[in-house]
Amino acid sequence: MRLVLLANPDNIHVRRWVAFLLERGHQLRLIADPHTRERPPGVETVLPRWNALTNSLAFRLTPAPHGNSLWKPIHYRPLIRAFHPDVVHGFEAYYNGLATAWAGPYPKVLTPWGMDIHRDGRARGLSGWIVRRALRGADLITTNDETLADFLQAAYGLDRRRVRGFSWGVDLTVFRPGLEEARARWRAELAAPAESPIVLYPRNFDPHWGAELFMEALGPVLARRPEAIAVILAPAPTPFRQRMKSLARERGQEPAVRWIERVLNPPEMAGLYNAAEVFVSAPRSDLLAMTVLEALACGCFPVLADLPAYRKHAWPGADHAIVLDRPDPAALAEAIVSAFEDGPRRRRAAAYNAERMVRQEDARINMARMEEVYAAARERAALRSRRTA
Repeated sequence: MRLVLLANPDNIHVRRWVAFLLERGHQLRLIADPHTRERPPGVETVLPRWNALTNSLAFRLTPAPHGNSLWKPIHYRPLIRAFHPDVVHGFEAYYNGLATAWAGPYPKVLTPWGMDIHRDGRARGLSGWIVRRALRGADLITTNDETLADFLQAAYGLDRRRVRGFSWGVDLTVFRPGLEEARARWRAELAAPAESPIVLYPRNFDPHWGAELFMEALGPVLARRPEAIAVILAPAPTPFRQRMKSLARERGQEPAVRWIERVLNPPEMAGLYNAAEVFVSAPRSDLLAMTVLEALACGCFPVLADLPAYRKHAWPGADHAIVLDRPDPAALAEAIVSAFEDGPRRRRAAAYNAERMVRQEDARINMARMEEVYAAARERAALRSRRTA
């Protein structure tokens, strides 16, 4: 198939999809914003050129930060048309949703990232209008959340027949337990004594993704387990990161915190999951994040928010995970300490979760379902064309 992807190649999930689709033999054109940095190998990456008029419309006359999302379809349409695609696939409903919906007379697939439909689309003003219009304009909507149809029907009134949610799975050749050499390297790099349990925060370091909740829970965790180490992934130099680092210093927590301020590649992440006893994923909303699946595949014990997408693999009362009953620092701290202190439970969970990922979350199998989505989008687009002919 000839596929046009409208996506940000700086996102690791986009690069995974590019590599997978190329391996499956599809012809790709990737259209990306000029400010992006990554250029995935093997794919033609095209950057639109904005002219003086559209620059003025987008970045002077349109309220920030909506200009790029609102006006990029003008530049994207001719680049899409020149490729004669079988399917146009947009990733992220706010940034690329309108460009997908207004791509032209082609089958259209839209993949939300999470915050776009859980937050932006439900807001007033332009952000809400952009996401809602993007959802209406796609033939099919798909992302890594098997509860997606329930949510989109309830929140936006969308026809469930237009939704194909499925888990993308995980690369089980990389993310697996028993990486002892990588584990030892990480514990040495983190200066983690043998008696120090590690709790890992692997999500985006932003309040929406639970970073502030995690930082608030550190105090009671360290009060009970002062030898513990908290590892935080925070590669982006944001004001929020600086504020949280200052707060950790003021509270005397700095000796226990290890800040990872670089982007880690998949093997590095797999080693870090093997090195940590516990990981935390407690965002306000989420899809079935690959971060969670990767950690489960490595045998790292999960402390999770009670979110619909997560319930495929973790539910309240399960032995192989702790699912929080409320987004509260005290509850999170209690869960982390409880996981630290119950070694037999962690070992049972590690075996159970890793085996479950092998059975249900092999990316080589799961990601192939996207071809079924493309085929269904083409059928719906053909039906739409016959009805309007």
